[in-house]
Amino acid sequence: MIVAMKNNSPLISAAEAAVLLGGNTRTVQRWIVRGDFTTVTKFPGLRAPYILSRDEVMSLADNK
Repeated sequence: MIVAMKNNSPLISAAEAAVLLGGNTRTVQRWIVRGDFTTVTKFPGLRAPYILSRDEVMSLADNK
């Protein structure tokens, strides 16, 4: 289940980033681990979501 944050929020989840980038959530998570994104935060827990900067994701989407 993807929980959408407000469109004007400066933060988005890895799942939302995957939708914007036309990819898969697991792929975005790999990019985070690889260092392609500056992760804003990761909630505690094994399956907790990564939270990213909307501007950074949109910049990558525009360059794609």
